Amino acid sequence: MSFLRMGRSVANSRVNGPSEDYLNSSALDWIVECGNATCRNRSLRFWRRQMFLFENTWACSGDCLRILVARALRREAGNVGEARGRHHHRIPLGLIMLSRGWITQEQLQYALEMKKHDDPRRIGEWLVSEFGVEAQHVTRALGIQWNCPVFTDSEFDAARMALLVARELVRSYEFLPLRLAADRILYLAFAGDINRSIAYSMEKMLGLRVENGQLSDNLYTKMRGELIDVEFAGEQVHKMPNLSFMAEHIATEMERKQAANSKLVRMHNHYWLRMWFHSKFVSGTEKQLPDHATGVRDYIYQIDLSS
Repeated sequence: MSFLRMGRSVANSRVNGPSEDYLNSSALDWIVECGNATCRNRSLRFWRRQMFLFENTWACSGDCLRILVARALRREAGNVGEARGRHHHRIPLGLIMLSRGWITQEQLQYALEMKKHDDPRRIGEWLVSEFGVEAQHVTRALGIQWNCPVFTDSEFDAARMALLVARELVRSYEFLPLRLAADRILYLAFAGDINRSIAYSMEKMLGLRVENGQLSDNLYTKMRGELIDVEFAGEQVHKMPNLSFMAEHIATEMERKQAANSKLVRMHNHYWLRMWFHSKFVSGTEKQLPDHATGVRDYIYQIDLSS
């Protein structure tokens, strides 16, 4: 029996009890190691113990699970995401538009003067609202500035995209999962600055390659509204006094829910735990793409700095 098939049998048995195929198979003879390096019983038989799969690593007990979760939280706490990759100096948006004849020197100078007066609007917004500059020129300039494509609303499926991310994260940050290509590439849209930290977090959680791009402000606002309105996976949002409390809460929920697999990533100030409940996610070799909202559950955590 393959490791993948064996793992699926274990996951299915948590819901329906051990299958006849599993009980009569050579899986009883398989031995794996607990992911806790300090565990006294690292080598164990699947059928003899309650086990938990966290980030494709098995834990043989609740105590070992807590060690794995605490280790993952320390990793994510030190992973700021923005530091991934070398910083690239970008040509100012106004200069790009000026060089292509989309605005005049006087218009650019006026917009820059307004920014000095703490106007919250971006330069592109100023140029559109005050001088009637075409919004598509601003979007094209942003694509040039960030060296990324300009997206359209083609093939946007809000219900499908809602399965890929927690609603709380969409509400908290400016990004939009736009579409999938062959279940291998996720196109992630922004209206303005590209947030590579968010892209990195999505890539880690879903096991997909993420390609960033720009949407016009109008399209972005319209499509983001459509996304917020559809059904997401169930989620819980918690504030914790510190990482130790967070680790305990995560491990307790994992013991209670008995998910087939789970993973933790950080997105800026949020820690995102996702649980998958279908046995196909046991091996970790398949893309983490649920088919329906009941197939996953999200937990969003923050450190409560006021406590």
